[in-house]
Amino acid sequence: MKAVFFYWSFIAADTERVLDDLARWTNIDTLLICQREGSDEAGMMLPDASAFGDLPVPIAPAAFERTMEVIELARTKGFAVASHANTMYGCPKTLRHLNCRSLVPAQPPADNDLIWACPNHPDAVSYGKAVTRALIEAWPVDLLEINHVEYPLYCDSLDGYANCFCDHCYARAEGQGIDLGAIERLLTTLLGQLNSGALADRWLDELAGSPLLAQWLAFRTGSITQFVGTIVAEARAAAATHRPNLKIGFDPFLPSALHLLGIDLEALHSLFDWIAPKFPDYLTGWMIPNIADCIAGPGNDSTAQRQALRDLLDLGPQPRQYEPMKIEMEEMRYCNTADASTIDRQMPYLSHLREKTAMYPWLWLYDRDLELLRRKIQTLERYDFDGYCLWLWPEDMTSSALQEAGGIF
Repeated sequence: MKAVFFYWSFIAADTERVLDDLARWTNIDTLLICQREGSDEAGMMLPDASAFGDLPVPIAPAAFERTMEVIELARTKGFAVASHANTMYGCPKTLRHLNCRSLVPAQPPADNDLIWACPNHPDAVSYGKAVTRALIEAWPVDLLEINHVEYPLYCDSLDGYANCFCDHCYARAEGQGIDLGAIERLLTTLLGQLNSGALADRWLDELAGSPLLAQWLAFRTGSITQFVGTIVAEARAAAATHRPNLKIGFDPFLPSALHLLGIDLEALHSLFDWIAPKFPDYLTGWMIPNIADCIAGPGNDSTAQRQALRDLLDLGPQPRQYEPMKIEMEEMRYCNTADASTIDRQMPYLSHLREKTAMYPWLWLYDRDLELLRRKIQTLERYDFDGYCLWLWPEDMTSSALQEAGGIF
């Protein structure tokens, strides 16, 4: 599989031209289509709200016919079509009550915040099952890709990573003999120290040496493992009835960071037909610099903290000088923080699963750096990966841009 990701609004606006250019200039054979989070468009969702029971899910029925046209046109041109499914991340704003509860702030998210559902909330499980079944029943797709089944990843502050502490998590923890209150109190203290810069030089020792934090990470992993198992069981049951040839895949984050996000790939890989581990440039170009700046404290140099975070995740040395992005792309701050060696460093976390599960890693293209993308793909080929998933941007999908990229992907 050599796949490219599309937001629905983009592929719907210029369908035939994009498909023809992909077929002419690239080796792409699969389209991954997703509804943009927070959008009112139906994207790849069932146009019948009754499928979701009592859950208030925004559906745009008028998009159904257009979506079906896109799927059928893509197939006539030789492409497989996948539905990119987010069952925890980017939930509709009407489901704010499902949001993971971080320590600070404890109030519900603002209207413009993305909803990242708690895997222990019964309504989140119901929503995830409903979305998954609806996608499979509604659309004649070849593949279903389950994405962002993890604890909140994109946070503006350190506090946003400390979750979840809702009543449902407390109930689950109590049933397992875990004192979640003690963990919450410890994290509250640690976050206060981290945010003030008081732990700038010893933060890693403080965090790594805590048995309570280790217990908390294990608790989160158990919660996600159960959630994923439930969602995949629903998907398999729906596929058996409606799409018997459907292949189901999973998009885990950077392999070395999975234990921090609640993902146990060893426990989950056998549930899926393939896995697409992510090698995201935005981790080193945005997330790590932001986290390091917070740990260093206001106005302080964060070079040491940035390198410590990279060492923690086996990401190698940081650049001697950080270069700002040339093209503004979401939250990315720097363009020179990742290279093909990231793949080399992450392979020890994947090698024991290579013979058990097909893998098509995720790669990103930023700043039109085609030479870097070429090196990344060549590195995958060196490890005998026979495909990949690409995240491109609208400027990468013009006719001239795709022609320029000919021979790279």
